Amino acid sequence: MSSNIIKWIALLLMVIDHIGEFLPGSNIYFRYVGRLSFPLFLFGVIWSLYYTHDRGKYLLRLYVAGVIMAVLDLCFNNVVDQPYRYITNNIFITFLLTGIIIHVIEKLIYLREEGIKLAIAFIILQVISTLGCILAESWVSLYGIKNFVGAILPNIIWNEGSIFFIILGIVMYFTKENKIVMSVCYCTFSLFFLAKCLPNLTYEDVWFRNYQWMMIFALPIMLCYNQKKGSSTKYFFYVFYPIHIIILYIVGNIMERNVLKL
Repeated sequence: MSSNIIKWIALLLMVIDHIGEFLPGSNIYFRYVGRLSFPLFLFGVIWSLYYTHDRGKYLLRLYVAGVIMAVLDLCFNNVVDQPYRYITNNIFITFLLTGIIIHVIEKLIYLREEGIKLAIAFIILQVISTLGCILAESWVSLYGIKNFVGAILPNIIWNEGSIFFIILGIVMYFTKENKIVMSVCYCTFSLFFLAKCLPNLTYEDVWFRNYQWMMIFALPIMLCYNQKKGSSTKYFFYVFYPIHIIILYIVGNIMERNVLKL
């Protein structure tokens, strides 16, 4: 199975997930299915980082896409009065941070002096970004301003999925060529969400609150990867992601207001 096919599967699952997120009355099963999407996209990103001929340009594309998405999030969340769901989606920044940290780690391994400089620069960025996020939330009364700043100055705390999925991406990258090790690590991360429910493991916890563990079912698809790219449609995904979220956001708010009127 090529990386492009995996991306198309991830895209389909993502749309189903976002229908469940943004449209009122959607069945929770939509969200279950959607748990597979993010890890599959992340899997595609780590292999893209490995194979790309120009990692700098690849990371720059993710950053530009992330900033555009952050602007859209901020605008729509504050233009619509009390929306049905706020938009907090911006996977581009999570993927960007994953890629940056992987790049820094590799430099530390192979070019230690350059790696140390990059690591220091990244730490400084995180300090500035974290302070910026905190101050922005204190000074600016706009919903999602913290996530906006966390995109402009990529922040490992304030991004979609937070530091957890960044760590997962890093682990997957450095274990990607050993399917057994990667599988064990991935399953451990997935089952972490069940562990969060302990010691009082309840039906509601497993199926209605902490169902992120269902991402474990993305693993068989990852294991089918044949390390081939397939036909390239990379820019489609960059464009489709924000467009479909905005459309579902608008439709969801229209549906919610009609329901309230009835």
